[in-house]
Amino acid sequence: MTALVLIGAGELAHVALSLLRDVEGANPVGCAVDPMYVDGASLGDLPVVSLDEIELRFPSAAHEVLVCVGYRHVNRERERLIRNCEGRGYRLWSLIHPHAWVSPEAIVGAGCIVFPRVVIEPYSTVGKGVVLWSGSVVAHDCRVGEFGFLAPNATLGGRVALGARCFVGANATVRDSVTVGDDCVIGAGAVIKRDAFSGSVYPAFETALGTRGSGSYDNL
Repeated sequence: MTALVLIGAGELAHVALSLLRDVEGANPVGCAVDPMYVDGASLGDLPVVSLDEIELRFPSAAHEVLVCVGYRHVNRERERLIRNCEGRGYRLWSLIHPHAWVSPEAIVGAGCIVFPRVVIEPYSTVGKGVVLWSGSVVAHDCRVGEFGFLAPNATLGGRVALGARCFVGANATVRDSVTVGDDCVIGAGAVIKRDAFSGSVYPAFETALGTRGSGSYDNL
């Protein structure tokens, strides 16, 4: 059993703790947060400590960490905490739910969280610290950069190259063979058909309300 310390006590950490019940070999023993969040922080019945005290309570020689922080500051907060833990000598643990399908020919980096019903097809590479929420699809031959976040049912077509720290919203699609630069934000339902420069923002797709009895299908 792996003695596991969860980093963070927000929504993602609570969901991850629930998912860990289905994962063999994981033994959550504690939670660590930034010092300013210790007061009032809770995560199930786990003891919560300041990140500054993690080495005293949960030494790196006997514990691994799972950083459970979402897409705050376009994923830079998760990157910061992962690098902090690595600098303290902790090994990054990956949560890959047993109901995800990960091809034997795919590579998933350290410190990832892979939810149920995720599909990672052959010859794809998922970088360090990536979060893949339920139903997201990484098709064949993709490269997902470090610290990215795919929301529920987001889809990357074959041979997509997604840069570091990108956010892909719920039900968004990146067409096959498209390259997306670092730090891009792709809103819910958006469809990306061409290469995207680093730092690009694509707003969420909003469906206009129909008019009763209009009978028009022009915009479908």
